[in-house]
Order: sequence, then structure tokens, then C-alpha cells
Amino acid sequence: MIIFDLDETLVDTSKIKKYRRVDWKKCCELIPTDTELNISLETIEKLQNKYHIAVVTNSPEFYAEKVLDFHGVVVDVLISYRDTVNHKPHPEPMLLAASKLQIKPENCISIGDNINDILSSNSAGMQSIGVTWGEHKLDNFKQIECLRLFSEKKDLENYLLSLI
Repeated sequence: MIIFDLDETLVDTSKIKKYRRVDWKKCCELIPTDTELNISLETIEKLQNKYHIAVVTNSPEFYAEKVLDFHGVVVDVLISYRDTVNHKPHPEPMLLAASKLQIKPENCISIGDNINDILSSNSAGMQSIGVTWGEHKLDNFKQIECLRLFSEKKDLENYLLSLI
């Protein structure tokens, strides 16, 4: 299974970041004009031929669903803020995603732009991939262990396609 963080990892939501956790209604209104996929839909669909795809986010479910629906991304599992008591960096949301599809954590790859994504994934016993185009930059990732670290979206896409 491949698990993506939503905001800044799978989808560039940087233009609406200032409204997140403050005005979710405004965020939802801006999805069509101010967000875009960081990973092409074509790549996601190719991955789905071999892997289950999940999204684990600290954002609310209604927002995550709107983002995914707008961009045409279908996932096997969506874990959002209210699905767990503990949130990233705790491993609970990652473990819940794996358990919903009865997949062992060691058979999961998690991708995130924030060290909390990586800490959550690592604590869950998953392989972690960091991306530096989101919230945290290269220096932030130097203090934690990642399977891989990508600064360019195309490089991540090429790596993911190599897994097929």
C-alpha cells in the first residue's frame, strides 16, 4: 500500500494554507482555483493497478473528500482527523489505514512533506519517503530516517513508477 499525506504532498494546497484550520468553508470554495495535483492522475492510476492507495491527513474528512473528488483521485482508504484519537506524529492514523485493508505495516510506503508524517510512518513500522516541496525543507529531514527524500516532484513520480 502507498499512503500519501494530502496537503502539500499529494495536492499543492499552499495557496489556501492560510485558511486551513481557520475557515474550512473558504478552503473548500478555493479548491477548484487554488489547488493542483503534485503527482499526476495518470501516475496515481498506474499505481492503483498494483497497490492500494490511501490518504492519511490531519485535515477534516469533508475537506479531504472535496480535494480528492475535485482532482479525480480515488483512494482505497481515507483516514482524516476525526478517525483517530491520536494524530500524526503518532502512528495510530497510519496503522488504521493499514488495518482497514489488512496490510502489514512493513508492506506500506508512506509519503509526506512534514517530519510528523515521517515520524508517524516510522513509528508504525512503515517505509517513509519525504518530500521537500511542502511544509518542511531538506534541513528538517536531516534529523530523521527516510527510505528516500525527494526535492523534485518528477523524481518522486519516476521512483513510484519504477515500483510498478
